[in-house]
Amino acid sequence: MVKMYVVQMTKSKIRFIVPVVVLLFLMPAIVWTIVSSGNSSDVSQVDIIRQLHVWIPLFSGWWTIVFTTDFFSSDGNELMYLFHRQIYVFVGQLAAMAGYLLLVAGSFCLYGAICPMEEVVLWQLLFESAMVGSLTFFICFLLQNTGAALMVSVLYCIYLNLFDPLNMFGFLSVFPREMQYAVWDPVLAVKAAAGTIVFLAGGTLLFQVRRVYK
Repeated sequence: MVKMYVVQMTKSKIRFIVPVVVLLFLMPAIVWTIVSSGNSSDVSQVDIIRQLHVWIPLFSGWWTIVFTTDFFSSDGNELMYLFHRQIYVFVGQLAAMAGYLLLVAGSFCLYGAICPMEEVVLWQLLFESAMVGSLTFFICFLLQNTGAALMVSVLYCIYLNLFDPLNMFGFLSVFPREMQYAVWDPVLAVKAAAGTIVFLAGGTLLFQVRRVYK
């Protein structure tokens, strides 16, 4: 099972390393650019935190897409369902999420070296990433389409962070509204945790009951 999972995840090495490149190279470059822009430290920190809340959760479902794409896009995909049991898919998703969260925690140390931030920001990013990654997993099996799942994640992270100033869809959001105050919000944490559990369970169930063969 483990060997099959590793092969499935790494058979396209370019796709596999995308989150690593984003978190360890692209995001530090963005952080450094904002710090070097000449704005005050407080303004720069707010801009940086806003960008982190957009891009880090957005890529949390990338390895989920890499893991599940053969279930929907390959000819003869019924063989994928034949050889993969429900528990395998569930554990595979947990592994993809855990790997990404560890990468987030490690990369946050790098961002903090460039622009010091409160530890609570890291915890917010971890909860958000877990929820968005689970949402991607759920949408993949709901719509049988990884492209649609990626688009939902993009719209969720970008729109709610950047294009909803009146908080019209705040009831759907797990992102903090006030970026200048690094404050732990238990309501958002509960929403993110509950969403993670529901979407994980829902995606695992859909794997069993909703299958479209090529």
